[in-house]
Amino acid sequence: MRISGVTPLLMNRFPGILPTERRPTTVTQQWIDEDHKKKWLRAAHFANGTFHLPPEMLEGALYAAGTKMRKKDAFKRSVMVVEDFVKLLVGVGGKPPAPLTGELEDYYTPEYIDIRGVPTRTGPTVEQCRPIFRNWAVEFTYRYDGLSVNAGDIRKAMDNMYLGSFRPRFGRLRVEKFQEL
Repeated sequence: MRISGVTPLLMNRFPGILPTERRPTTVTQQWIDEDHKKKWLRAAHFANGTFHLPPEMLEGALYAAGTKMRKKDAFKRSVMVVEDFVKLLVGVGGKPPAPLTGELEDYYTPEYIDIRGVPTRTGPTVEQCRPIFRNWAVEFTYRYDGLSVNAGDIRKAMDNMYLGSFRPRFGRLRVEKFQEL
């Protein structure tokens, strides 16, 4: 399968529980810039020299789309992404999407940075800095149990899928290639 972005993909990887960081008594622009970079690096799904989407993210998006069809549990039991590592393909400079390779810090550039306020559970808004990809695609394979769901169900759910953060504004997609193996 191949899906591509209709709207930008906004990444947000949960890094686990981290100790609370204290703000300096005097906040400087240098501290703000370093904090943005630290948050951006933590939010990126990056391994083996490239950005990627975890299979769990693709499966979770499909499960969420399956709820509209009242098949979320069937999808959870019966559908999985075959690949362990799904490379994110990014189009740069009008070229077709391809994997971005190199070091993570090389991509901390304005083209891939999104800074926005995010409300917290307790109420105040916190500024977040995350990777954003405007021209993106991924290729992967779903395996499914034909007794619970069929290829038509998967295709229908994929047409209603969203990926990443701030859905449905970000992460809307189109199915470019859907092939039953």
